[in-house]
Amino acid sequence: MRIIKFIFGGIVACILLVFSLQNRHMVKFQWNPFVDSQLADAGIVELPMFLCIIITMIAGIIVGITLEWLRESKHRSEARTQKAEVGKLRGEINRLYSERSQ
Repeated sequence: MRIIKFIFGGIVACILLVFSLQNRHMVKFQWNPFVDSQLADAGIVELPMFLCIIITMIAGIIVGITLEWLRESKHRSEARTQKAEVGKLRGEINRLYSERSQ
């Protein structure tokens, strides 16, 4: 299984390397879309195209993971409640067995 992970990681790394080499041209990245770029250069950054795409992908992954974590919070809460109830019932069973054996 470890070999498969290394092979998959190597393939992904090669794909990212080729992608990065093909998209090296610089693009202007502007934070405020309402400011005319000829009037104010504040907030404008020039980055390689592949870096803009990779940063956007990472940001999308982080947002997706966060939203999924928030969506599943009710399931985690219910699982904690049920785990506590199971522990309480096991304690009750153990208490009843100990009373019965005496």
